[in-house]
Amino acid sequence: PDGTFVGWADRFAVLLADRLPDPDAATTPDGTRHGNFRYANLAVRGRLLDQIVEEQIPRAKELAPDLVSFCAGGNDIIRPGADPDDLAERYEKAVAELTEAVGTVMVTTGFDTRGVTVLRHMRGRIATY
Repeated sequence: PDGTFVGWADRFAVLLADRLPDPDAATTPDGTRHGNFRYANLAVRGRLLDQIVEEQIPRAKELAPDLVSFCAGGNDIIRPGADPDDLAERYEKAVAELTEAVGTVMVTTGFDTRGVTVLRHMRGRIATY
């Protein structure tokens, strides 16, 4: 409402908090705890898969959460010469590493770029990934 950007992870955390028995329980984007729910958004817009694996997965494992959402590779796949198969293999290894260390790993898919003029020509490669 005030024009401040709110990413999908912060929006998802609010939806999870809204499902708590205490209707006043909520959280803030900085991970402040309210009620029995807390979260940390480790995402940094623009990161590539290898950066996420190096910087964010170790921190996620340290926190030992019940749930980790993992959304990565979108910035990689739009780079010239990106190989969807290689990227998918590296993605799978990252998910396996997380799965061994945390409760549940939620993976996400990319979006359909049909309506995005600058990405439309990469739609096949993005879909393959």
